Amino acid sequence: MSLLEGQWFRFIKENWGSNSMDQSRGSIVLIECCASSCLLRFEMKYDRFSLKEQNMITPRSQGGKIRRLIELQLAQPESVVYERHRRLYLADYDRRKLKQYTGIENSELIHRLYLAGFRSENVMALNTFPVVMTAWATGTVTVDERRAAEAIVFEPDMIANGPAIEMFRHWLQEKPPTEWWVLWEEFTHARSTVLAPRRVKELKRAVVIACRKVALASGGIWGLGKISPAEQRVLNRTSRFYQRLGVPNQP
Repeated sequence: MSLLEGQWFRFIKENWGSNSMDQSRGSIVLIECCASSCLLRFEMKYDRFSLKEQNMITPRSQGGKIRRLIELQLAQPESVVYERHRRLYLADYDRRKLKQYTGIENSELIHRLYLAGFRSENVMALNTFPVVMTAWATGTVTVDERRAAEAIVFEPDMIANGPAIEMFRHWLQEKPPTEWWVLWEEFTHARSTVLAPRRVKELKRAVVIACRKVALASGGIWGLGKISPAEQRVLNRTSRFYQRLGVPNQP
């Protein structure tokens, strides 16, 4: 028997049946042992034996049961540690891909984009956020508003790929969080520093025109309908942001 096992069994022998263990209901013995500079914690449960049944258990059978429980508990942390490191590696890999794809160097912004569910495959859907919020401005998205919004999919480089289009269409069915306005503004500002000025103006023009078309979709005929106050607030917020960003109006 090793020194470590001897420590286990001396502890159990000293505590088995003591007042600190509720034998009528069963309890948990928490064993702590410092081995190789690591603190290993094990939980060992015993069945609801009666006092008579406990007295019938031989020390050998007690030791065998304890040894098996220790072996099982030793095996579990290895898989837990492996799974934790695997998840950390994948999260770091996704964030690095997101930074490389967007060209954004702000690690804090990249991390918040990651936590919001954005990856390199779908992050360009965020370009369309004001369009989606215009469609949801009155509380529901009508068929006409959906059709008008989906026209932005065909704008060059606006969404770019299938996963982003799928996310955009999902937003038209389930409203994204309103708190993402700040995320969209920070994302758009960060992207404006890595894109050519002409491209930034083109994106602004596409977004503003799409927002207006969505706002007019349900209430007007041939684009001459009335825009609701809620929709106008979305349009104003989008326009004011681009003004603060310093993006000039397209001629």
